[in-house]
Amino acid sequence: MAADGLQRDFTAFAAIGASLRLPAGAIVNRLAAEEFPAWEVLSSGAGPEWKLRVEQVWAPDPATDCAGQVKNALQSLGAGGTKVKVLSERAGTVAGLESRTVWASATRGDATTIAGWLLVRTGDGIFVSLATATTPTNLAEVEATLDRSFATLKVVDPRAIQAERDAAIERGQNFLKSLTPQRVQALADGASRVRRLWRPAPDGSQEELGWVEMRTQRAPRSSAGRKGPSVLNNAAEREEGLLITIIARTLAADGTDRVETRANYWTSFDLQSEAWTVRSEQKGAGPKQRFEQVGLLPRTDGPPGSATLMVATDAGSGMSEPATWSRPPVAYLPQAVAIVLGQMLPQDGTAPADMAFYALDPASGRLCQRLAKWAKDGDAKRWKLSVQNTPDTPASVETIDERGQLLRRQEADGSCMEPSSPADIERRWRALGLEP
Repeated sequence: MAADGLQRDFTAFAAIGASLRLPAGAIVNRLAAEEFPAWEVLSSGAGPEWKLRVEQVWAPDPATDCAGQVKNALQSLGAGGTKVKVLSERAGTVAGLESRTVWASATRGDATTIAGWLLVRTGDGIFVSLATATTPTNLAEVEATLDRSFATLKVVDPRAIQAERDAAIERGQNFLKSLTPQRVQALADGASRVRRLWRPAPDGSQEELGWVEMRTQRAPRSSAGRKGPSVLNNAAEREEGLLITIIARTLAADGTDRVETRANYWTSFDLQSEAWTVRSEQKGAGPKQRFEQVGLLPRTDGPPGSATLMVATDAGSGMSEPATWSRPPVAYLPQAVAIVLGQMLPQDGTAPADMAFYALDPASGRLCQRLAKWAKDGDAKRWKLSVQNTPDTPASVETIDERGQLLRRQEADGSCMEPSSPADIERRWRALGLEP
């Protein structure tokens, strides 16, 4: 913590081109359920309570300035008969852009709350908005703390952000064009690869988390089903492509029960069609939990944007109605290719250092712009692939050897996956008194 009570490092809200030093101890939560990028920032609990919502907002009239947007916000605050009183309001600039800070009280019946906004106009009717809520008794201290934080705000012109995203998507599209059917077929070598899952423990030891077996092979689309290639009554089911089968066993949170997973990811060799199934089930003495997902992107004779991606999920209460998206016309990354992306990137310097793809985000169940960075790992004959599902989520990092094989994958939570053998995994699990 710095002397001004703020965190020393800037927190980036990259999706909206904003960053600032938050108050010490502040907790940031990405609001994944929101349609557009938004975050909730909460006070640490050591001082007065407040919360902050960070997002990009749009005014109905593109000519709206900061004063007009403040007026809109105050009108919304006063809906339903709430009495609103402006406590302070001042104009300013952030990175040379018009800004405005306002604090107001909102009284309804016997209850009064405090609302505050910092608004920065970044385009025609476009604003970076930091909206605050606190209580009257905390106002003086919260206002002083957040004013110091707001003074550190940096913003980037959203048009520049969009231009860079468009360029990254174009680089991703050009890379996918280079993946000829022959290159995709070359991955279907029929080999099985076993990997160990572990996490560093506080005492420096390694905590066993589970194991994964992955097999890549040539197979018909019907092989992506739960029961394998049993439905071959139409040409689409008979089409051959790359199938990645994943069998995994991980320890449940209780350290005793196990979660067993089987997943099949299939894509046509020309990447124009895909299908997958995932099924996980917890087994043991604890409460039974299960998860199942089915995805399908059927082939279409029309342009790429005319195809529809369908995904249905069952988290234990029955299969949902399928969510659907139109396949993005460019840079769409099938799930099977995403799994082996590090194996497919060239190591001769011809691959872009960074690219973006449209891909399904398993965490949020939405299509996202997945960011990938590819760079040599120092002077060694190794490369690193960093992948973020959104600009504001932590990256997973894969280390790839000169043969294109995975040496390690590290997630943002510190858990790791590394090549292993069935014998080594069995030895480690039996040492813990567990059946592998």
